[in-house]
Amino acid sequence: MITMAWRSLRTRWPAAIGSIIAVMLGAALVAAALILQQSASAANPDGAPTPWALGNTDLVVRMPDQAVAADGRTMPLTDRRRLTAGQLERIRATDGVAEVTTENPSPAYVSTGGATIGDTTKRSWAHPWSTALTEPVTLTQGTAPRVPGDVVLDRDTAAAAGVTVGEKVTLVTLKGTAAYRLTGIVTWPGSQYEHAVLLTDARAAELGGDPLLALVRVSGDPAAVRNALRAALPEAEVTADRSHALILDRRTAELSGGSSQFVLLMAASALGIAALVIASTLSVSVHQRRREIALLRTVGATPARVRRLVVGEAAFIGVFAGLLGGLLGVGFGAVGIRFFAAQGMIADSVRLQVGMTPFLAGTGVAVLTAILAGALPAWKASKISPAEAMRSADAQPTPSSRLRIVTGFVMLGIAAHFVIAGAVVAGTRGYTTIDVAGVLFILSAPFLVLAAVLLGRQLLAGLLRLVTPLLGRSFGVFLATRQIRNDLSRAVGVTTPLLLMVAFACLLIFQEKGTFEAQARNYAEQLHIDLAVRGSEQLGVPPGLAGRVADIPGVAAATGMINTRLLVPRDGSSVEALAVDPAAAGELFRVPVTAGAWQDFGAGSIAVDRGVASQYGWRAGQQADVLLNDGTPQRVRVAAIFDAGAATLSVLMPRSMAQPHLLEPYDAGVLVRVDAGADPAAVAARIDALRSVDPNVEALTKDGFMAFLRTQSSGDTWIIHLLVVLIGGYAGIAAINVLVSSAMARRGQFALLRLAGAQPAYIIRAVICETAIIVAGGILLGTLVAAVPLLGYGYGFTHSLWLPFAPGPYALICAAALFIGLVGGVVPARLALRSRALDTLRAS
Repeated sequence: MITMAWRSLRTRWPAAIGSIIAVMLGAALVAAALILQQSASAANPDGAPTPWALGNTDLVVRMPDQAVAADGRTMPLTDRRRLTAGQLERIRATDGVAEVTTENPSPAYVSTGGATIGDTTKRSWAHPWSTALTEPVTLTQGTAPRVPGDVVLDRDTAAAAGVTVGEKVTLVTLKGTAAYRLTGIVTWPGSQYEHAVLLTDARAAELGGDPLLALVRVSGDPAAVRNALRAALPEAEVTADRSHALILDRRTAELSGGSSQFVLLMAASALGIAALVIASTLSVSVHQRRREIALLRTVGATPARVRRLVVGEAAFIGVFAGLLGGLLGVGFGAVGIRFFAAQGMIADSVRLQVGMTPFLAGTGVAVLTAILAGALPAWKASKISPAEAMRSADAQPTPSSRLRIVTGFVMLGIAAHFVIAGAVVAGTRGYTTIDVAGVLFILSAPFLVLAAVLLGRQLLAGLLRLVTPLLGRSFGVFLATRQIRNDLSRAVGVTTPLLLMVAFACLLIFQEKGTFEAQARNYAEQLHIDLAVRGSEQLGVPPGLAGRVADIPGVAAATGMINTRLLVPRDGSSVEALAVDPAAAGELFRVPVTAGAWQDFGAGSIAVDRGVASQYGWRAGQQADVLLNDGTPQRVRVAAIFDAGAATLSVLMPRSMAQPHLLEPYDAGVLVRVDAGADPAAVAARIDALRSVDPNVEALTKDGFMAFLRTQSSGDTWIIHLLVVLIGGYAGIAAINVLVSSAMARRGQFALLRLAGAQPAYIIRAVICETAIIVAGGILLGTLVAAVPLLGYGYGFTHSLWLPFAPGPYALICAAALFIGLVGGVVPARLALRSRALDTLRAS
């Protein structure tokens, strides 16, 4: 039976190409993930690399990065608290402490040519020179900084700025813009992760404020000193894990070392889709070979032998594809190392390390996946009786079973349940309701997909009835619609992967875009402004700029706005907050106050949306205990309760309360309202003159600022695009696979049409028409599947019905689906028509 499986597969190899490619890519990704892991471990045995190793220090003292709620749960903090002068004195007074230096980081960007060097992917930080001395930093040119006006840059930053030792360098810091003299250039391993701006210790402390870390050198037993420090500072952390003590960029902390896990996730997704492709291919093969299987049964083949035949074909696919995938994984691993190093997920020093384990693992997983995928088609094939198969080989396709239809409507009902529940939750107006509602809306998507697949025959038949009168009465249309009606199962086999491709691509791409679009829509209704000031994309505006804007003639009110969070220790939850200047809030925010007054909003108080107030039981005038972004306890007074009408505004708090507790207290923008008689254009020109403070400053109209907000992204959209390409690629393989199998099975039909007088061009037009109808069905169903949760998502954010679709990306998704369908449908048909009609009939 194994020999028969090999011969059967060899005679139908074009139909198996799609399955081989799918499994091969899955195996290659598994092998590549293990190669990445091996290579990264060989380069960094101590774990994931970080910007600062701090190797020339013994212990690090810092405040915790989490707080404890009233019920004992831990609450992660996005910033750490700073060390106080009293704590530093206790550290220095501890027995065994020989030397203490402090790390006072602060944002500092080199400005050149009207732009700053650094972004959210690779930030720029100022550090004291003493911190650099704890690193393997090599001073390749010049000298260390000696006076407050000196600066040392890493080689990459100096090259990007085009400056050499002795020249002037403009730095944009939290204190404003100032000129420094470049005294030296260094190289260091962490330059991959951040731009380093090295200053004198005194100047770094002036810019950075209280220290984030205390770097301790000991004169005795490090363990004993560590215990003594823990006793002296029970509220702090004392650690010898120096290499992970100074990670300033949360993105680096989250992504660093995650390359192999990310590729493994992709590999798991790829193999899962590959299993579906194999199962689909073998199911179509079994359906098209019912006569062949019937003949085998009549000559004595038992159901077990038939099962072994189909599983054997799957095993051959797995072995062959696994071997190729293991070899391809080496290439994927080499490309992955360069790619993830560019993204900051692994160190530049990682070199390709290849062993037998990744190759064997990739091959083994491929074989196992293929065999499991072939189990269901094999079971179906073994259930075919000889008489039934011979009778039904040329019969019309059977309609969908009642169980399939009922199950499809059950899936549709479950999806409707999630949508209705999401709409109800979104209308309750609690702060966390948008998160819960969003999850409920997204959960409806897989059930909508299942419903569309199970009811695919009925949906395609209905679509066919709608479009047939619109397509005319040509020979191609007649042949295309007849073929679809006669083989709806094959048509559903093509629409299903295209449906998945369109639906999930739309959900992945438009969900993030919808979030920023919703924010812009809500701000457009809630802000009573004439102008807004933007800074560098995804970084924002330096904190001192808002005050300068407020002092410009013609400005009636202005405030910077900082996106932050408040933690509520009584239940361990957190709420998003917008830090603004209280004096300007009543002028710039057009939201009705339902309790309290804007006049009461000032230092030590907050204003909250009524949904937040309801969730926490807060009332106007009440005192509430919260934690700031770094875990600092703060008792605040609820000054006003407003009705924002949507999810954008939850809590307003004073900027003076938030700024000292943020490592990067940048404003997301500055909101401006001009005097009644002032010319907004003239005020905007005066604001643009502040580019001497920050070269990225730009005054925008209200509409321009809303457009700017719509273009924002999380900074990691490449992950979404990579997943879209992965899903789209496998969906294309699955669709092409079914179309190729169908074209091979219809060679005899094409030959009969040619003998009856049909020209090959007519047949190709019929195939194009048929494929276009099927692809249009997949695009339509995929769009509907994505539109339902996205409509709910938009409603949850704005309390209005709108669809966050972007025409450009959607058109590309549809074009990709159409291209896949036409390639898979037309190319095999043209190849099938190359042979002489009589030769084709004899061969079939």
